[in-house]
Amino acid sequence: MMAAMEAGKRGRRVLVLDHSQRIGRKILISGGGRCNFTNIGARAENYLSANPHFAKSVLARYTPRDFIALVEKHRIAYHEKTLGQLFSDSFTLRTNRGDFHASALVIATGGLSIPKIGATGFGYDIARQFGLRLRDLRPGLVPLVFNPDDTRRWCDLTGLSTEVIAYAGKRSFREKLLITHRGISGPAVLQISSYWQPGSALRFDMAPGKKVFEALQESPSGRDVTTLRQALYTALPQRLADRWITTHPQQKWSNAALGASEQALHEWEIMPAGTEGYEKAEVTAGGVDTDDLDAKTMQARNGCRTQSFE
Repeated sequence: MMAAMEAGKRGRRVLVLDHSQRIGRKILISGGGRCNFTNIGARAENYLSANPHFAKSVLARYTPRDFIALVEKHRIAYHEKTLGQLFSDSFTLRTNRGDFHASALVIATGGLSIPKIGATGFGYDIARQFGLRLRDLRPGLVPLVFNPDDTRRWCDLTGLSTEVIAYAGKRSFREKLLITHRGISGPAVLQISSYWQPGSALRFDMAPGKKVFEALQESPSGRDVTTLRQALYTALPQRLADRWITTHPQQKWSNAALGASEQALHEWEIMPAGTEGYEKAEVTAGGVDTDDLDAKTMQARNGCRTQSFE
């Protein structure tokens, strides 16, 4: 839609084709149904790519502030949430509405995420037809599913959330974690899921910036489950704190043992069984290899010319 608008402003004859009954539906459901149209802090490093420099040129030419100016120009109200959140010379499109011919073609089909609102692999099929290489596709910004043992330990706490720092390798995000009936979700998990690889563990700091058991370590008396529970209540929702004590029973009360418990709280490690898949994923990671695209124009580098496809 943006490409069509800009082309129209430049006096081009424009045709937008969409197989859905309503264009832009995925935009409307993004951000939990609140229409997340940009992020004021967007930088090239926020984009997943085998070439981390690929997005720099495009973002320099059209910044989030430019898009916000467009929204404000049309007097569209918006709200800032936490954390600020083309192909190429002659083309023939054969459709059920007839054939269309164009000197320029923009394919903006989106990925495989949320097929129930019309997402398909059509764009990837066209990319292959044009000789463009594809990187492995996988669900991104997606809830994670617990293994059976963790399902039994945690999933009856469905709906509980708490602020965490989620880690996958060198990447980390500080946001809310949400326990679901099958695993974990929430902003922190959705963000880190794009960096998670099947078969690897994720680590969570369950009490960011807090020394939960420091008072207990400083006091030689009163070290029991009750005071331990009260300390955890300052960092976690009460039901989650109670379950933490059950799953991480305190066997000893020495400073060293309390220190180990503190470390465990800041380094909770889980091994997800998988993701909720494209049905719940907000984006598709992977896709067209950016090495095959021009970073300034998003145009295919392979010089493809007269093409016909259905």
